Amino acid sequence: MSALIRAATETDFTALLDLVKQAIPETYLAEVPVDSSAVKRWLFASESQKHLYCIRVAERDKKLVGFIFAGMAPVFFNPAHRIADECLLYVHPSARMSTIAQDLLWSFMEWAGGSLAKITPTGKADSASELLTRMGFSRIGSIFMRDTPNGRRISPGTGTST
Repeated sequence: MSALIRAATETDFTALLDLVKQAIPETYLAEVPVDSSAVKRWLFASESQKHLYCIRVAERDKKLVGFIFAGMAPVFFNPAHRIADECLLYVHPSARMSTIAQDLLWSFMEWAGGSLAKITPTGKADSASELLTRMGFSRIGSIFMRDTPNGRRISPGTGTST
């Protein structure tokens, strides 16, 4: 069963925020609390600055079942070129095993228009690889993360400041 893919609007805020709160625990950002005012600012920006911010939602039976957040930025060494960066893609478990993730990604690429499109899977499992490969994306590198408490250098394995 497919879903309607459309730009998010202010009336979606409550349902969108609920979905974001469901999505974050499934990502490597699970320890970061969701700031509802930040989600609201992004939503307003996606309506007023459509060339820089994108939120697309998937709606099925008048209920949001997925979303993609994305932003656009110039390449730092050549601002004539832009990169569209997917920040978070999520499909509710009840709507998985459908084409919704793919449809959201196609919508993101349409928004990105002739820019490079970058997808950074945030899930704890690498379940997006097969879909992204089928859609023509190439794996380039990996993501490495670690905490940087108070901006100090911490010796790996000891937790001691250096």
